[in-house]
Amino acid sequence: MNMTVPEECSSTPTGRGVRRHRGCTLRQRLNWDVTSRTLQFAAAAVRDLLGAKLGRDPCLVPVVAAPGEVAVFTESDAKVAFDAHGGECVGWRNSLAPRMLFALPRCCTGTAEKLHMPVLMCLGDNDLQASPRFAARIASLMPNVEIRRYPVGHFDVYIGELFEEISSAGAEFLSRHLVSSRP
Repeated sequence: MNMTVPEECSSTPTGRGVRRHRGCTLRQRLNWDVTSRTLQFAAAAVRDLLGAKLGRDPCLVPVVAAPGEVAVFTESDAKVAFDAHGGECVGWRNSLAPRMLFALPRCCTGTAEKLHMPVLMCLGDNDLQASPRFAARIASLMPNVEIRRYPVGHFDVYIGELFEEISSAGAEFLSRHLVSSRP
């Protein structure tokens, strides 16, 4: 296994400057900085959940924040995508109750095989927030899936030419399947 880290790999500040996440494997990204932030977020979630049991208001954390802060997403490309869509100026509140961590949906064994409708799955091969390997494994169980792969990270799909390309692919997929299914 090649464990060399591409130049544009991480957005965590290091002694060598700031590197970007794109291109890293999860193993390359699991460093003390990421582990520390994950533990801080988990602690915030436990605090928030206990507060809820005591009838307290949610203890909110940002969804998008600067690298090093406690938030759901701290990559610089997350902030770019957030700002490109208008940020809080368009009414989207950059906060959530971290207790939601414990209520996230989980993939249950046997679910994918039951999906018989056409499914379009667009995978970012460098996505570190939603595992493309896991998604591809689940997709392989679906009887009627079309997979499109892109050499990008999680937030690259929300702005620019790639957003247009993926939106067009989705529209074409829907048109093909919705129009062809009409009587």
